Amino acid sequence: MKTKYTMPTVKSILLKNPSFKFWIIFLTISCFVVIGLTVNKIYQVKSDKEFIASTIPANATVLRLHNASNIEYEFTTNDGKNIKNTIRTNPSYIRTVNKGNTLTIFYDPFNPKESFLPQELKVEYFEGVPLIVFLFIIFVLGPAIAVIKCIKEAKIILNLFKEGTKAKAKIYEIKITSYVNGRPHSATINYFFHDKQGQQKQGDSKNAYFKDIFHFIKPESAMSFSSDFLPIPETELIESPIINILYNPKSPEENIWIDQYG
Repeated sequence: MKTKYTMPTVKSILLKNPSFKFWIIFLTISCFVVIGLTVNKIYQVKSDKEFIASTIPANATVLRLHNASNIEYEFTTNDGKNIKNTIRTNPSYIRTVNKGNTLTIFYDPFNPKESFLPQELKVEYFEGVPLIVFLFIIFVLGPAIAVIKCIKEAKIILNLFKEGTKAKAKIYEIKITSYVNGRPHSATINYFFHDKQGQQKQGDSKNAYFKDIFHFIKPESAMSFSSDFLPIPETELIESPIINILYNPKSPEENIWIDQYG
């Protein structure tokens, strides 16, 4: 027997799923962050390459070695200025240098005080890349998989509306899944039903808005809801709460509470 309920769309089903809303927002923000970091890295590499290409080589004379990692040297720029500079470098390189040695250095023509040894002028192509990859995997790939899962679930639900068999189900428990300002906001309805062969099957309707299931609960129980709320057992439900469901006759484990999408 086919349902006469209004046929939903994948979009309308997804919009009723709080998990999809959360993950799509999270994914959007994460994409902007990762894209921003990636663009910044590309710009940094480009700037480093342009700076290195603009430097000018010069011969420098070592004046003194200050400690295990600092070299003081002097050189003359192309326009005749004498420049002294002290740089910090690798201790293993310091051991190969003596006072009076001549070194090849590169300086910034716009600021000759900024000068470098050849081994220090390199583009850090991979610096920061592991972090970007890590952020992509955790904050983009993970949420993307969650979004795809929500879309697949929505397609299953849509197929149930198209091909599913309608049945009556009895609620035996309601579990609160989220709160807003200390009050129940969404819930999972657990129910059982019988298929065409008379076999009892179980199902649940996840992420139902609490206002949609409020009328299934005894008023005296509803009055005591709080953030330390426990699952509502059958004894606290209105007697024999019945709901309409759709199930896949070939696989009854696939079933939904129709009214949630009505």
